Amino acid sequence: MKQCPRCGYFNQDIANYCARCGFYLNQYTPTFSYYSTYPPYYTPPQPPYYPPQLSQKKVERPAFPLYALILGITAVLTAVILATIR
Repeated sequence: MKQCPRCGYFNQDIANYCARCGFYLNQYTPTFSYYSTYPPYYTPPQPPYYPPQLSQKKVERPAFPLYALILGITAVLTAVILATIR
Protein backbone atom coordinates (compact mmCIF):
# COMPACT_ATOMS: atom_id res chain seq x y z
CA MET A 1 0.00 0.00 0.00
CA LYS A 2 1.24 3.48 -0.91
CA GLN A 3 0.56 6.25 1.57
CA CYS A 4 -0.17 9.68 0.15
CA PRO A 5 2.31 12.28 1.45
CA ARG A 6 -0.34 15.01 1.22
CA CYS A 7 -3.36 13.52 2.97
CA GLY A 8 -2.09 10.24 4.46
CA TYR A 9 -4.59 8.06 2.61
CA PHE A 10 -3.47 4.50 1.88
CA ASN A 11 -3.76 3.73 -1.85
CA GLN A 12 -3.20 0.54 -3.82
CA ASP A 13 0.37 -0.24 -4.87
CA ILE A 14 -0.44 0.24 -8.56
CA ALA A 15 -2.00 3.68 -8.04
CA ASN A 16 -0.27 6.69 -9.59
CA TYR A 17 -2.56 9.27 -7.99
CA CYS A 18 -4.15 9.45 -4.56
CA ALA A 19 -7.79 8.32 -4.59
CA ARG A 20 -8.72 10.95 -1.99
CA CYS A 21 -6.87 14.14 -2.99
CA GLY A 22 -5.44 13.39 -6.47
CA PHE A 23 -1.78 13.94 -5.48
CA TYR A 24 0.78 12.32 -7.81
CA LEU A 25 2.29 9.41 -5.85
CA ASN A 26 5.29 8.41 -8.01
CA GLN A 27 7.43 11.48 -7.49
CA TYR A 28 10.27 11.92 -5.04
CA THR A 29 9.01 13.33 -1.76
CA PRO A 30 11.40 14.69 0.86
CA THR A 31 11.25 13.49 4.45
CA PHE A 32 9.71 16.75 5.58
CA SER A 33 7.36 18.62 3.32
CA TYR A 34 4.78 21.33 3.60
CA TYR A 35 2.01 18.73 3.55
CA SER A 36 3.44 16.65 6.37
CA THR A 37 2.30 19.31 8.85
CA TYR A 38 -1.34 18.39 8.23
CA PRO A 39 -2.97 15.55 10.12
CA PRO A 40 -3.69 12.44 8.00
CA TYR A 41 -7.43 13.15 7.88
CA TYR A 42 -6.97 16.56 6.21
CA THR A 43 -8.48 16.92 2.76
CA PRO A 44 -7.90 20.06 0.73
CA PRO A 45 -11.01 22.12 0.03
CA GLN A 46 -12.79 21.28 -3.19
CA PRO A 47 -13.73 24.03 -5.62
CA PRO A 48 -17.47 24.77 -5.73
CA TYR A 49 -19.51 22.80 -8.23
CA TYR A 50 -21.45 24.81 -10.77
CA PRO A 51 -23.89 22.72 -12.82
CA PRO A 52 -23.71 23.23 -16.57
CA GLN A 53 -26.10 25.84 -17.85
CA LEU A 54 -28.86 24.68 -20.13
CA SER A 55 -28.63 26.27 -23.51
CA GLN A 56 -31.65 28.37 -24.31
CA LYS A 57 -32.69 28.33 -27.94
CA LYS A 58 -33.32 31.72 -29.40
CA VAL A 59 -36.87 32.02 -30.66
CA GLU A 60 -36.87 33.29 -34.21
CA ARG A 61 -39.61 35.79 -34.87
CA PRO A 62 -40.98 36.58 -38.29
CA ALA A 63 -39.51 39.60 -40.02
CA PHE A 64 -42.90 41.33 -40.13
CA PRO A 65 -45.05 40.81 -37.00
CA LEU A 66 -48.23 38.92 -37.68
CA TYR A 67 -50.39 41.12 -35.48
CA ALA A 68 -49.46 44.21 -37.55
CA LEU A 69 -50.48 42.38 -40.72
CA ILE A 70 -53.86 41.40 -39.24
CA LEU A 71 -54.42 44.95 -38.00
CA GLY A 72 -53.65 46.36 -41.45
CA ILE A 73 -56.00 43.96 -43.22
CA THR A 74 -58.76 44.73 -40.69
CA ALA A 75 -58.31 48.48 -41.20
CA VAL A 76 -58.48 48.17 -45.01
CA LEU A 77 -61.56 45.92 -44.89
CA THR A 78 -63.28 48.30 -42.44
CA ALA A 79 -62.59 51.24 -44.73
CA VAL A 80 -63.93 49.34 -47.76
CA ILE A 81 -67.08 48.28 -45.93
CA LEU A 82 -67.72 51.81 -44.62
CA ALA A 83 -67.17 53.26 -48.11
CA THR A 84 -69.75 50.87 -49.67
CA ILE A 85 -72.37 51.63 -47.00
CA ARG A 86 -72.31 55.41 -47.56
